[in-house]
Amino acid sequence: MKNNMQQVYLTPIEVKEHLSKLWEKEREFLNELLGGYPTPRAKRRTANTNMFFIDILPVAPSRFRPVSIYLW
Repeated sequence: MKNNMQQVYLTPIEVKEHLSKLWEKEREFLNELLGGYPTPRAKRRTANTNMFFIDILPVAPSRFRPVSIYLW
């Protein structure tokens, strides 16, 4: 059995597809486990696979970042 075990790397898209399939089958359990707390506007908050992935990561331009000063 050890000979057949190989390490396989998955891309983020493949992982998202696997999680989506899992979410379809186990939606109720995963919503209870990861759904969070209700908000004043919503009686119940539901979770989905998008909470594990970042599609856009905004980064401020360098002119707005503080200057790094090293004091020796």
